[in-house]
Amino acid sequence: AFFGGPKPDAELLRRKVLVVGAAASGLHDYYHTAVSPRQLGADVQATAIDAMLEGQVLRRVPAWQRSLVLLIGFFLMFALRVYFRTFGHTILYASAIMVLYFWFVLYGIAVNRAVFDLAVPETFMLMGLLAGTMWCSSRRDRQLQNLEQTMAQLV
Repeated sequence: AFFGGPKPDAELLRRKVLVVGAAASGLHDYYHTAVSPRQLGADVQATAIDAMLEGQVLRRVPAWQRSLVLLIGFFLMFALRVYFRTFGHTILYASAIMVLYFWFVLYGIAVNRAVFDLAVPETFMLMGLLAGTMWCSSRRDRQLQNLEQTMAQLV
């Protein structure tokens, strides 16, 4: 007997997926999803399986592309900091680039089903900004030292 009834034809079950889950409220088989705050776990699993069978799964971007994004973000922020003399302009453009990167990630998910890292490249961008600030500061300190030496020689 199949669940208390007659056994179904084998051809009927060929290439089918059976997802079994509890539907009783006392068993707490509920998940918070975008669709409902109380969606059955079996429904969540069935939706995930259906997405995989339809080829609608998200794919992670290859490591070399992620590394390239990290390097571009770092050096772009470094160059911004070195190019702009004032920190205010640098922060304005850096913030705009970070927001554009965020929209780029969302676009990649929506259109290409490709997932880029979000936090790591943004952290590398901030590190590039910090490195550019340190480089500008050390360059200014060297210029001041040279100026002091020149003034000392003149006096």
